Amino acid sequence: MKQEVTTKGECKYTLPTVYSICIADIRNEITRLEKKWDHQEEIFDTLTDTSIYNKRLRPASVKAGEPVIVNTSLFLISMTSFDEIQTEYTMRVLVRHIWIDPRLSFPENCTVTRVTGDNWHAERIWTPLIFIVNDKNADNLLSTSTGEGNVLLDIQPNGQVLLSRRVHLRLICKMDFWKYPMDKQTCRLELESSILREEEMILAWAEGEPLALNNNFYLTGFELVDYTFYSSQAEYWMTGNFSRLLVTFQLEREFGNFLLEIYIPSILFVVTSWTSFWLEIPAAPARVSLGITTLLTLVTSAKSTREKLPKVSYIHALDVWNVGCTAFIFASLIEYAIVNFIYFKDKRRRQGGLKRIESTATLSSLTKSQTTSEITNK
Repeated sequence: MKQEVTTKGECKYTLPTVYSICIADIRNEITRLEKKWDHQEEIFDTLTDTSIYNKRLRPASVKAGEPVIVNTSLFLISMTSFDEIQTEYTMRVLVRHIWIDPRLSFPENCTVTRVTGDNWHAERIWTPLIFIVNDKNADNLLSTSTGEGNVLLDIQPNGQVLLSRRVHLRLICKMDFWKYPMDKQTCRLELESSILREEEMILAWAEGEPLALNNNFYLTGFELVDYTFYSSQAEYWMTGNFSRLLVTFQLEREFGNFLLEIYIPSILFVVTSWTSFWLEIPAAPARVSLGITTLLTLVTSAKSTREKLPKVSYIHALDVWNVGCTAFIFASLIEYAIVNFIYFKDKRRRQGGLKRIESTATLSSLTKSQTTSEITNK
């Protein structure tokens, strides 16, 4: 039995009719959304048509002869794997570039508010070629072909282009180990134009906050104290001058791990060697074994710690600490040797004096006995 639905105007619709109308509205909305997305792709295909757009040419500036300004910002995800031997560290970061390309401006009658895409879209427009100066990988160029999901492209109606790339870097960091493990390190991240000279493209830090940290940002082994930004110019005699951006990270090493693994055990080794002072002086095997064992253990621990550092010509703070602990243990062995020598020397002297007294007493008794016998014979 069909039920009727009464609406304003005394119009009556059956439930199946209302259901059909709702389905039709949903389909129209889906079609409208799909058409809008298709319209974005159509606009992008129109703007990047090879007959009118050459991706090998840099965007023309507002004033003829001026370089293209590429504003750069970083979103730091993590800094891990600090390797003191190789003097390097790894970083996961989002590198974002913003520039104006008038050729990508939308038509005036366009209803699309923006065009978003991935690496497929980025490979069809002009993008700045930038490489990481202190990256240890051979392919240190920030490329748009870094894999699906690692590139985000956003084009505004006025031709402003935002290119975001997620990269994993293995960077060189010149470290100084004078105060190790209470040291502070300064590591850099350097970006430089790869092809275009400074008169053609300028790299600049974005206004506001050029560097942002992830909410779940983590740093292993160090604490990020501060960071600074500045720009410079890389001068090459044969090729010219290129724009360069630098950010320096002020890092302070975490001390808690070294306190538990090195300092407290070495203090215990020294204190253990001092327990030999309460042992009896004649107990030579026990005292010598205790001192030698603690000395060898400390030397082995210092050697294993030294192997985690590069071979440098200078000594660091941990070397001074290990030498001091070794000197205390060695001094306890020397102390026992001196005390043992004095003790047995005095013992031998006292034993020698008793023997001389016994010998004198025997001679006296013999003389007395001889005198007595002579008197008796008379």
